Amino acid sequence: MMKLKEIVSCYLTKTYGCDKTTFDEVVSIFHEQANTFEADWRRFTKTDDKVVFKKGASVALTFDYSGSKLEVQVIFEYDQDERQLKLSVGNWGFPFEPLMSKTRYLELLESIHSFIIETGKVEETTA
Repeated sequence: MMKLKEIVSCYLTKTYGCDKTTFDEVVSIFHEQANTFEADWRRFTKTDDKVVFKKGASVALTFDYSGSKLEVQVIFEYDQDERQLKLSVGNWGFPFEPLMSKTRYLELLESIHSFIIETGKVEETTA
């Protein structure tokens, strides 16, 4: 049985070992290069340990869930206790809409993951 949260939100996540300075550097590098992945990113700094980038429309009549019309979020979070950067890509919205966009989120996550690894500043951690 699906939980309500799974019906209205879909976030895919990877984690990387790093310190706070490296977290800040990776976020800064992404901010400078974000349009490499998709255009028109807007940055929202929530806290020192959480930065969200958004693009697309939060409400859009479309049946193209792999396209760039619908909103997507890229969230960088730093866990001080675990000394980890958590990268999440996804969104929340109308029932099943985020789930239908999962392929887009996965492609974007993999693209950003490759970019982050190529910086040489972090290594992916496994759970």
